[in-house]
Amino acid sequence: MERTSSSLIWICGVLVFLSLIAPGRATADSEPVASEPPAPEPESVAKPGDVKLLGAWLQFLARQDKQARITAGTSSLIASAGILGFGIWAFLEDPPNNELNRGIGLLAIAAAGPGLSLGIVELAMKSGSEKRWARWEATAARSMSSEEIGRFEGELRSYSLEARRNRMRGRWSSFGLFLTGGLLLGLTPAADLGSDGQTVGYVTGGVAAAVGLAGFGFSFARSFEEEYWDAYLQGRRPPNYRRWRASPVVGSSFAGMTVGGEF
Repeated sequence: MERTSSSLIWICGVLVFLSLIAPGRATADSEPVASEPPAPEPESVAKPGDVKLLGAWLQFLARQDKQARITAGTSSLIASAGILGFGIWAFLEDPPNNELNRGIGLLAIAAAGPGLSLGIVELAMKSGSEKRWARWEATAARSMSSEEIGRFEGELRSYSLEARRNRMRGRWSSFGLFLTGGLLLGLTPAADLGSDGQTVGYVTGGVAAAVGLAGFGFSFARSFEEEYWDAYLQGRRPPNYRRWRASPVVGSSFAGMTVGGEF
């Protein structure tokens, strides 16, 4: 009897538990799950006319970079070939000071190698703008979505942002070079140097200060890439005129100037 009554109590407890959870399961199964509404179709980033304008700018940048790439590659090959020829001539020539000439010839041959490699790479490899224009032509063959248009616009803007970053980097690197030149000019008289050492100190400091000051001043002129993005936002088409501009180029162990132009 005790075993039977305990079994009945256990069965009744199971039934009560099932009766408690059954309504909730039935409700959960019977109520439909609310589905998320479909995402609205994003608005077009650019109007049809702006899409043509964007394509014109992308084509302009591709042609410009292609011309610069071919010019740089050809110039590098010609200059390196001349240095290589001079190095071979100096190495094979037999003047009185033969060892010195051979050393100069070997240095010239070694210096020509990177230039030849750079020229071949410049002529063989397409620039980012050229590849971007190829993607645009392939995408424009069909109807482009707003996401694709926005992606191309974003790449055009990043072209401008990267140029501004390089300009700011050149500005403060040039300022540091100017301070270094001034420091050299200030320390040269105090250093215990001979006449030759003082001459080297003054010349080095003066050149560094002059180059740094010039680079710092030129860095306040906006780059072509920044002006291109502004022109696109204003709805203006790519330029078809000639213009020249100098820009500072400063690295960890060198400083100089580059001259660019629009054609």
